[in-house]
Amino acid sequence: MGNHISSNAGPAGGSPSPEPLMQQQQHGDGNKSSSSPKEPGKVWNWKSANVKQTDVGDAVRIRKENTEEAWQKVLKWEAMRGNKSGDLRLKSFVGKENDLSPRARFRSWFGHELPFDRHDWIVDRCGKKEVRYVIDYYDGKVDVRPAMDSAANAWVRMRATCMRWKSDLIEIFNASD
Repeated sequence: MGNHISSNAGPAGGSPSPEPLMQQQQHGDGNKSSSSPKEPGKVWNWKSANVKQTDVGDAVRIRKENTEEAWQKVLKWEAMRGNKSGDLRLKSFVGKENDLSPRARFRSWFGHELPFDRHDWIVDRCGKKEVRYVIDYYDGKVDVRPAMDSAANAWVRMRATCMRWKSDLIEIFNASD
């Protein structure tokens, strides 16, 4: 089971970055830590990592970049659903670094790398509906998609797959000219 953080905070009107919520993380031992260079090493103590104080600033910057990239991908998924209100916010997240997502497990069977971390994010759609997103973190890549826990999520993921295949085919045919 992962570690759960929730928040009711977030400005109305617009889609704020999830970073303020992500700055506080709860770990399995019940302790909370901030991803701030002011608290070197605390962020990684629960992962038993030996982190030098000089590396903390870079790690915090990378984490912020990954969080922002994941949020931008959530916004793209929401746009594909037709949600153009922009009034989305990260309500909560669960760190599941020890649980492989079904997609990550499947990909590993074919020799792809395993993610170094996983989060499940709960995104609040204007207070009307909550949607769970699965985020796998790889070296240099963030894989974001709606969880396959509803027919609507399954449908939007199938549509995205078809669009990706169509784009790949067009690229192949254009390259052969």
